[in-house]
Amino acid sequence: MLSLVGIAVFGSRVILVMSACYLALYFVALMVRTIWFSVNPSHFLKSQQMLIDKFSNASFVSQITTVSPELRDSSLEKFSATQLTTFQSSLGMAVLASRATYYWAYQLEKYRTSAATLILSTVAYVSLYVQGIVAFSAINWAIFKINPDAFSYAADPSFLQVAYYSLFHGAGSAISPVSGVAVMVKIAANVVAPLFITALVAQFLINRRQVEQDAAAEETVKKIKAAGAELEKKFRREYEVSTEEAIARLQELGENFFMVAITAMSAQLPPDYDAE
Repeated sequence: MLSLVGIAVFGSRVILVMSACYLALYFVALMVRTIWFSVNPSHFLKSQQMLIDKFSNASFVSQITTVSPELRDSSLEKFSATQLTTFQSSLGMAVLASRATYYWAYQLEKYRTSAATLILSTVAYVSLYVQGIVAFSAINWAIFKINPDAFSYAADPSFLQVAYYSLFHGAGSAISPVSGVAVMVKIAANVVAPLFITALVAQFLINRRQVEQDAAAEETVKKIKAAGAELEKKFRREYEVSTEEAIARLQELGENFFMVAITAMSAQLPPDYDAE
């Protein structure tokens, strides 16, 4: 944004050159990143696995789901109102963490079998295309502001005419490149166009990537469900009841935020999903 503002507002040669160079590097990095992630769809799934591992092993999760020593005191016969609220909160968080993990895994399974990957890739390429037009238009405008003789034109071009010239095609605009830099930028735009189209078409044609994604997703879902099972074991050790029993007790204590969230996520899961 600063580079775009610099090109639009300032007339300093230094600022224009720096802004144009930055936009060129930015677009190259964005293009490489978009293509790389589109042909490596398992990256997203691996990141989800790492995220759930950090979540399930985080110290704050342990703290908010563990019963405090005060409430474990063997001499305590009955909770006070404050102690009951504290226990209910810990129990609710523990059940919520367990349900959320399985819910997470199930949503990834749905993601794997849906058209979400293709849709997201298409959106990424559309965004890349739009940003490419903006970047090349700004770069060419910067070149024009630095040296108007870098282009050949019948009348002074407007920014819209420069933007049209900057589109990913070879000819048809009211201006044409003359200087070496302007020609290089135009060649770069014409090279990007077929590369862009090839990468986009590859999303629809390369089935092998979908197979790889399915395998990666299946492995990721298994590991996330294993993390959920581990949370379930910790829960049973901590509270000495099953998740279902804990949910029943929370329901007896009345409606609260935890029950709303737990019920909403549990309703989305298939029967016995945590037992698979």
